[in-house]
Amino acid sequence: MDYILSVMGWSVGLGNLWRFPYVCMKNGGGAFLIPYIVCLVTFSLPIFFLEASVGQFLGKGCTNVFNVCPLLKGVGYSMTTVIFLYGVIYTIINAWILYYIGHSFVSPLPWTTCDNEWNSPNCISHQGYKCQSKYHNMTTNETDAVTSYKQYNASLVNATVVCTTNGSWITAPEEFWRENVLQMSSGISELGTINWKLMLCFFFIWLVVGLCVIKGVKSIGKIVYVTAILPYIL
Repeated sequence: MDYILSVMGWSVGLGNLWRFPYVCMKNGGGAFLIPYIVCLVTFSLPIFFLEASVGQFLGKGCTNVFNVCPLLKGVGYSMTTVIFLYGVIYTIINAWILYYIGHSFVSPLPWTTCDNEWNSPNCISHQGYKCQSKYHNMTTNETDAVTSYKQYNASLVNATVVCTTNGSWITAPEEFWRENVLQMSSGISELGTINWKLMLCFFFIWLVVGLCVIKGVKSIGKIVYVTAILPYIL
C-alpha cells in the first residue's frame, strides 16, 4: 500500500491539476481527448508499467538500475537530471502559490485594483462592469472601447466603459503578475532587482522539502500519503 500511494503521489501532481486543463482547452477541448487517450493507452501506460515494474523488481534507483547494461547507464543519469529540474520548477511554482496566498489576506486584493505602486497608467480593473484606470477617467466612444475590451471580458457588450484612450490596456491581475510577482525587466540585458518577498517564499518551500526528505524513506512514506490524497480533495 505504501508503494501504491508513493506512485500515486509521484504521478498525480500540479501538471494534472493545472497544466492539463490549459493544454486541453488550448488544443480543441473535447477533440483533444481523442488523440490524448490513444497515446495514453498505446504509449504512456506501457512505458509507465515497464518503469514501475523494473524499479520495483530490482529495488534500485534510476542510476543503479541500469547496472545490468552499463551501456545504458547514461539514461539513468539523464533521468536524475530531469527529476532535479522538475524539483526546481515545482519549487518555484509552489513559491508563487505561497506568495499569492500571503497576498490573499490583504483587503482589497492587490490584483483587483489599479491603486498600487506597481500599476502603470494603462492598468484597468473590472469593477461593476466598468473599465477603471488609476490615472484616467475619460469616457471614450463606447462602441470602440467595448470592441477593444472584449479580450478582457466578453460580457461588456452593453456596458459603460471609462478608461484610457490609447488602447494599450493591461488588466490589474496581469500587471500584478508581471510587475509585482515576476518584476520582469525590459530584456535579458537588464538583470533587475531581487523580489525579497518571493525569495523568502522560495527558501521556505525548499526548507519544507528538506524537512520532508531529511530522514529519507522513513519520512517520505508519511508525506506521500498526504501528497496522494490532496489532489482528490482539491
